[in-house]
Amino acid sequence: MIDNLPFTYPWLIKRNIKKFKINTILDLGCGKGAFGDLVNNEGKYQITGADIFQPYLKICKSGGKYKKVMKVDLIKKLPFDDKSFDMVVSLQTVEHLDKKDGFLLIKEMERIAKTLILLTTPNGDCLQEEYDANKYQRHLSAWLPKDFKGKGFRVFGTGLKLVYGSHSHAGNEIKLIQLPLYFISFLMNPVANINPNIAAQVIAIKWKK
Repeated sequence: MIDNLPFTYPWLIKRNIKKFKINTILDLGCGKGAFGDLVNNEGKYQITGADIFQPYLKICKSGGKYKKVMKVDLIKKLPFDDKSFDMVVSLQTVEHLDKKDGFLLIKEMERIAKTLILLTTPNGDCLQEEYDANKYQRHLSAWLPKDFKGKGFRVFGTGLKLVYGSHSHAGNEIKLIQLPLYFISFLMNPVANINPNIAAQVIAIKWKK
């Protein structure tokens, strides 16, 4: 139910995908399969997941939302043909690369996508060290809305950076004492949507004409 609340992170992702005729999707940095869980409960899309951490790929594959999973190093040229997927998505991944490699990944996404490119990332600094015995979970770079706008993306925001601070990752645990602040953040989602500079999370979208 929460996935369908207007202006929330899941709603913005699903809403923008539905605007286009999408069948095949490449999920870069698929992790445990959060994107597939969000959009593919009915098996509408043929999703290929790519990640460098093998234990996550096993979990992703077992969920049944992905047609195929592959071990891929995202800082190298990706093993996919030009315009080979209708959509290329990368959720909460680009911040795990240094800035130079992040921009190269975006360039690769544009090469592979036929119709739509979608990325999400925390807005600005977001502290995270490795966990799950996965060294790749460490955050290596910080991204701002202008980084994506400069590459021709349309940028939306969700949540309030003021509330989340440098721990703006959507997966962080919410403490009971913080609930009023998170509720205020939720109410401000429509504002963050049109002014991503104040948002906790950035959603960047580009469609090919």
